[in-house]
Amino acid sequence: MKYSNSNLIIKIIHLLSQKRDGLILLDGSWGTGKTHFIRKKFPKYYDKNIFYYISLLGIKSLSDFKAKIIDCYYLQDIQTFKSGLESLSGIGSIASGSPASANIINSMFNSIGASVRENILSKLDGIFILDDIERISEKSLVSEILTYCHSLYMSEMNSNLDFIIITNTSTESGLKIEHKEKLIAETLHYNPHPEEILDIDIINGKLSQFPQEDKILFEDIVKNNNIVNIRILMRILDTVTPLYEYVKSYPHLSWRIPSTILLNSICSFFILLFLHNHSLEDLLKDKDPTFLLNTEKSSDSERVLWLALNNYKIKPEIKRYYSGQASLNDILDVLFYEAKRLTMREIAISARPELHEINEKELSNTLVDLICRKIDCNFYEWIKAFQNYEYLTTHKYLPKSPIITLKFVTSILNGFTDNEVAECFELYSLDRKNSLNSGFEDSKLLYSISFYRYESTIKMRELNTIKLQLELNGWASFNANQLTTLDPFGNYKPLEVLGVSFVTKCVLKNWAVNDIEQFSSFLRSNYQISNIKQFATNEKNKLIYLSQKLDIFCLSYKESFKFGAIYDLNRTVKIAINKL
Repeated sequence: MKYSNSNLIIKIIHLLSQKRDGLILLDGSWGTGKTHFIRKKFPKYYDKNIFYYISLLGIKSLSDFKAKIIDCYYLQDIQTFKSGLESLSGIGSIASGSPASANIINSMFNSIGASVRENILSKLDGIFILDDIERISEKSLVSEILTYCHSLYMSEMNSNLDFIIITNTSTESGLKIEHKEKLIAETLHYNPHPEEILDIDIINGKLSQFPQEDKILFEDIVKNNNIVNIRILMRILDTVTPLYEYVKSYPHLSWRIPSTILLNSICSFFILLFLHNHSLEDLLKDKDPTFLLNTEKSSDSERVLWLALNNYKIKPEIKRYYSGQASLNDILDVLFYEAKRLTMREIAISARPELHEINEKELSNTLVDLICRKIDCNFYEWIKAFQNYEYLTTHKYLPKSPIITLKFVTSILNGFTDNEVAECFELYSLDRKNSLNSGFEDSKLLYSISFYRYESTIKMRELNTIKLQLELNGWASFNANQLTTLDPFGNYKPLEVLGVSFVTKCVLKNWAVNDIEQFSSFLRSNYQISNIKQFATNEKNKLIYLSQKLDIFCLSYKESFKFGAIYDLNRTVKIAINKL
C-alpha cells in the first residue's frame, strides 16, 4: 500500500469490520484534506459498503439532520424510499425520482408521524461521513445529533450502518463533545505527508499549467517546508496560476522576471503569512537583505523565505498582487514583455546558435569578440560564448580562430573579479550540474576554475557575515554550528576559521563578560573530547597566540568583571593547549 497513512487505513477498515460500542471520530489539523482522504482515498481500499457525505453546516435541529439524511441517502435510490413510504404509511406513489424531489420529500417527511419517520430512518445502511460538526453553534445539538447516530448504530437492525465524524483538532476548533467516552469508541488522527497533498486532484490540476521546472520547484518548496494545508496551497496556486495561464494565452510574450523566481517569492509570501504568522504589513515592506541575514529572531529556513520573497527583481507592486491589493492587470507590464528579434550577440550565447538562419562569418566574429571581451559581457555570457565556440568549432560548424587558445582564454577569465563571477553564479543559479559544466575539456576546466572561485567568494562572504555578527552581537547569541558552513570541522577550530587576531580583538575590545564566559565554556566543552586532535588541526599555535595576548592583558589590568572573565578564559585556553 503506497500511502503514508496506510496504518490509518488499516485501522479504519478494522474498526468498520467489527461491532463497536461507539462511533468513529477522525480529527486532524485545519485544511489538511481529512474530508478528501475519507471521501476520495479511503473508498479505494474499502468497497464493502456505500459512503454518504453529509455537511452539518446550517443544521438547526435534529429534525433538520434527519431530513438531510433522507436527502443524502434515499434520493440516491428513490425506489427504495417510495416502497418504504408506501409500506409504512400507505402514501401513494411519488412522481419524480430525481434530486429535485428533495423539497417534496422534506415536506412529506415533516407531515408523517414520528414513528413512521423513525421506521424509515431505521432502514438505513452504509457509512455516513459527518463533516463540519464544529460549525453547529448549539453545543447541545452536537450532543443530540451524535447521541442519535449512536443509537442508530447500536441498533441490532443496523449491522451495515456506521458513522465517521470528521473534526479539526480540538485546539483549533474548540469542539467539546459531551459524554464523548460513551459516544465515541475510537478517535483517529489524520497526519498527511506533503507528497499526499500534492497528489490531490485539485492540486494536480493546477500544477498541470506549470512548466516542468516550475512544477518541480513548487513541489520541492512544499516538501522542504512540510506544507500539508490544502487551503494554503490553494491560495498560492490561485495567485500564481493566472500568470501561467496568461502567458500561455499570449505566446508572443516573455517573462521579465524568471517564472521560478516569481513562484519562489509567491510561495514564500504565503508560507511566512500563514505558517510563520507574520503580518501582511510586515510582508509588504521592503527588507534589506543584510538585515534579513543578520536578524537573530529568524531561523535559517525563515531567512531563506524572506530572501526569496524580497528578491531584488520583485517590485513592491508585485507583492501587492500577492496580497490582493493589486489585480493581475495592474502588474502585466511589470511581469511580461513582447520579445524582440534576437541580436547577433544574443544568438551567440543562445543554446543552439547553429539553428538560426544567420550569417555564419558574422556569428564567428561575434563569438571571438565576446571571448576577447571586445564586446562588453558578464561572466555568464562570456563562458557561454566560449562553450558555443568550442562546440561549433569542434563539430566543424565554424572554423577555429588562431587567437583563441587555452592560455589566452584563461588570462581573459582572470580579468573577471571574484564578485563578478559570484554574481553570475547566483543570478543564473549555476552549480556543478549546470550544462555549462558538461561541455568539452577546455570549457569544463574553465567552469571548474570559476566554480572554485565562486565557492571561495561565498565562503568569504559568509565569514564576513559571521564576523559582523560576532562583533555586533557577541558570542553568547551566536550559533557555533554556523562555522561548519566554512569548514566541516569549523566548530572545533574557531581560531583557525575566524582568525585568531579577530577572536583576540573581540575578546579584548568587543565582547561583554557574558560573551567571554560563553566562549570559554564552548572551548572547555570542545576540549573534553578525547580525540579532539583529529578535528582541531592547526589550532594549537592559534591557542598559544591567544594565550600570550591574554597573559599580557592580565599583567596590564587590575581585577574587574572583564578581568575575571578573561582570566578564566586564559586558564581554559592553557588547558586546551595541553590537550593538543
